[in-house]
Amino acid sequence: MRIALISLLHHTDDDPSALRGSLSLAGRSVALRQLEFALALGCERILCLAPEQDVSLHILQKTAEKRGARFRVVASARACIGAAHAEDSVLALADGLLPEALEPFDLLEEGTGILTLNAEKGVPAGFERIDGEKAWAGAMMLPGSLLERLAELPEDVDPQPALLRIGLQAGIRERSISDDLVADGRWLMLQKRIDLEALEPLWLSRSVPDSRNFAPTGHAVSWILRRWGTSLAERKDSLRIFAGAIVFALALALVCAWFGLSALAFIILIVPGFLISMHQGIKVIQKDGFNIVEPGNLLESSLYFGIDLALIWVSALAIQDDWAGRLFPPVMLMGLAFLAVQPARRTVWIDIVTDRAVLAGLLAIASFWSQTGAVIMLLALILLLFCLWRAWETKR
Repeated sequence: MRIALISLLHHTDDDPSALRGSLSLAGRSVALRQLEFALALGCERILCLAPEQDVSLHILQKTAEKRGARFRVVASARACIGAAHAEDSVLALADGLLPEALEPFDLLEEGTGILTLNAEKGVPAGFERIDGEKAWAGAMMLPGSLLERLAELPEDVDPQPALLRIGLQAGIRERSISDDLVADGRWLMLQKRIDLEALEPLWLSRSVPDSRNFAPTGHAVSWILRRWGTSLAERKDSLRIFAGAIVFALALALVCAWFGLSALAFIILIVPGFLISMHQGIKVIQKDGFNIVEPGNLLESSLYFGIDLALIWVSALAIQDDWAGRLFPPVMLMGLAFLAVQPARRTVWIDIVTDRAVLAGLLAIASFWSQTGAVIMLLALILLLFCLWRAWETKR
């Protein structure tokens, strides 16, 4: 069994009222990100050294239990004694460590070891010095038997640094990690609140999907999230607010279309086309360091299909024909729009044409000139020709 030891004890250097582990990045505290790191490594029991009254402990416990792990709060290093058997492994993470890199993860997954950095780079970044050349990288995997040696030390000892010395004395293998992880902001020791504020722009530039998507909506959403993404992600009700706004806009568009205001309905559909991208972007920011996203409810999942169904329905009401003639063109268009997009092969004009907000805008102009059906068939023909050309090129 693997057991993790994390802590919420040390205060930040620039704010005595704030704990390092409680510092929050995009709605997830440092301690929560450590917990997610430990759970990803397969830890089945979590020991958290923290004051009993800390409010963040409930979130940590709920997260651990949701993933099938046991969570226990301990008051001192002595309370950790007896928590592990000789055949167990103990993952110890330094207080304030922000672990979001795969290289250290892979090294720890291999088994026992003490992660180290070049002291010249690590010590100025807040990592504890081991000797003249090396610094402790803030994480180690130790045999469970070494936990018992905490009984030889004073009761108020800081357990992670103490276990580091015990591990070094026991000859546990040292494993070096790349210094670039610190420079890239993927493996940091946060000691001040200002450190987190300086990290946010770099973290957002890495987390927000500034993909090879050339759609105007994607660029607008990326620009917004890179500036205010953490603020939006930290609000617990952000996703619900966006979901509610999307549902309201979709319903309003359907009502307008029913009463013959097709151009207005298409204009309104530009809004959910944009908000759905915002909703997806916030969910990406809220994921943990190992791309585990909290599952959405049925309503959130249906939003992504709601805009397509709304475009089909509004288009059908805007076309003057029998119901077969009304439904066939928009159904073909949305089906081809789905087939035309391949993440591995981005095409500028395909991204623009299949952007739901752009598509709603084009159909609003067409509806204003009573040419909805003709424009839909033209767009569908363009997408069909593109799909055929891509299939032919693949087989060449």
